[in-house]
Amino acid sequence: MRPIENGHQCFTLTCIIRLVGSPSIREELVPTPGDPDAPRAVLFAVEGERHTLGLLLAELVLADAGWRCVWLGEALPSTELQPLVDKLKPSLLIVSASSCAPAKTVERYQAELKRAAEENGIGLAFAGSGPWASEPNSHRLVTFEDLRALLAGLYQPEKR
Repeated sequence: MRPIENGHQCFTLTCIIRLVGSPSIREELVPTPGDPDAPRAVLFAVEGERHTLGLLLAELVLADAGWRCVWLGEALPSTELQPLVDKLKPSLLIVSASSCAPAKTVERYQAELKRAAEENGIGLAFAGSGPWASEPNSHRLVTFEDLRALLAGLYQPEKR
């Protein structure tokens, strides 16, 4: 991998992703919304998926829009979806899959997500370049502008 030079320091993209993905660095980068009643978004990748850089950046967009974020990261097993919803009571699930994700895995996972979202009245957004099928009552996020537009329609924090 070709390094990215920054002054006297030299980082590979892999190192940067690991740094941004570390909990302590993320805590510094992602502000906590001041509104305790702000909606909660849970961000994670499909089972078997390891590409999460887009989700890390989406977390920044969500925080900037006043949302509370719960970062679960890579490869959440589908068997954990309902317990996750029961415990965290999110307003929105944002799930990512890259073009490397196997279509059958994404199809199976998407069916589980759809069921959990519908049964619990939760918003659902599919992100990344994965082989997502079009679903009614869900959102397809390809760009961060798509995410901003979705968030603007769901929640506007009070300006103080």
